[in-house]
This record gives sequence, C-alpha cells and structure tokens, in this order.
Amino acid sequence: MGSRFVNAFNFLTVLPLFRAREVGPEEMGRSMAAFPLVGLVLGVIAALLHLFVTSLFSPLVEGGLLVVFFFWATGGLHMDGVADTVDGMMSGKGRERALEIMKDSRTGAHGAAAVALAALLKVAAFSELPYEAKLPSLVVFPVIARGLMPFMAYGAKYARPSGGLGALFTEHVKAPTLYISMVLTLLISLAAGYSGVFAFFVAWAWVAFLKNRFHSKLGGITGDTLGFTEETGEIAALLAMQVFYFF
Repeated sequence: MGSRFVNAFNFLTVLPLFRAREVGPEEMGRSMAAFPLVGLVLGVIAALLHLFVTSLFSPLVEGGLLVVFFFWATGGLHMDGVADTVDGMMSGKGRERALEIMKDSRTGAHGAAAVALAALLKVAAFSELPYEAKLPSLVVFPVIARGLMPFMAYGAKYARPSGGLGALFTEHVKAPTLYISMVLTLLISLAAGYSGVFAFFVAWAWVAFLKNRFHSKLGGITGDTLGFTEETGEIAALLAMQVFYFF
C-alpha cells in the first residue's frame, strides 16, 4: 500500500512530500486504492488550517480560504475537469463533437461558469455548517470524493478510442482496488458519525448517476469526467452534511 499511496499522492496533489517517479499504467491503476488516504491527508491539513483561521475570519471568508487551499494543493487538477466536462456536456452537440470540445484547451462560458458555481457552492456549504460539524466534515468530505473515483472508473468504458490519461484508470482498475477504496472510504466516513455515513451514500448515489449519464452522453468516461466526479462528489458530500444537520 505504501507505493500505491505515494503514486496516488503525487498524481492527485502538487505537494512536494515525495520524490516523483515513473509509474506504469497497471501501477497507476492500482494506486486508486489509496485515493481515499490522499483525501484524508488533505482533509487533516484543511482541518488544522480551520483551527488556525476560525478565530481570525468570518465563516464565509474561512470557507473561501479552504477552497483556495484545496485548489492550490491539487494544482486545480479537478476544477479543470469541471470546466471541460461542462463545456462538452452542455454543448448540445453529439458525442464526437462533445469530446472534441472537452479536449480543447480553451475554456468556454459554460465551463467558466461551472467552476465559479462549484467554488461558490463549496464555500456556502462549508460556511453554513454548525461549528461542531466543521472539523469532522473537513476530514471526511475530501476522502469521500476521492474514494468514489475508483467506483467511477471500475468497469467503465473509456470514451475516446485514441486513449488518454483516463484510460490508465478504466483499463487497470480491478475489483480488489475498488473494494479497498470503498471500504477505506466508508470506514473513514464513520469518523464523522452518522453524518459521514449519510454523506458517503448520498455522494455514492450521485456518482452512480454521473457514471450512467457519462456513458449515455459520451459513450464512457474520460480524465476530465473523473475530475468532475471528484469536485461534485465533494459538493454532494458537503450538501448531504448540511441536510443531515439541518434536520
């Protein structure tokens, strides 16, 4: 698991904790088992940041700072997927043209709006959580979103026949990798109590819906849709916690 974690950490973040190394396709696929552990590390850092800034800023400003932290720590990897996926999915074009739009390095109006809305939703969802819920939520929601990425990739078809980054995962994520990631995600979610478990199942249902939608619209998934899955999985988990504590 040690090498899987290092590979996953180097892929999902830009934090210079481990030396970069060349990784083969099968090894990259197996690294998805450690995705929830990477989320745990990011969540713990965010929780420590929360403890430091909570007495200095309003909840809204603190929420904005935490979103900036996650964007910086991941190098904007997943937000880029949000922009590209929304540009393609909302283009009103057929499958091939939608995939071309997603591959275009230029961000369209739909994609730019989606990134802004995703950031705003995360800020609002976190800042409105009860104070006692913020610490466990910060630890858990990054875990849930990253832990469900193997579920999106497992058994999925890669949408582009020419291949791409996402094909590393769709072709090399095996059942043991999926099981490990799901069990780790659920166990860590338990750390937040019933709210964490509720958030896990809500986010799981959301990702299952996305998986079906991507296959219907695009004929499969891509690296961009995996990034979209992670970002919107975070939002789904945070909103689920909002609902849990509201009621």
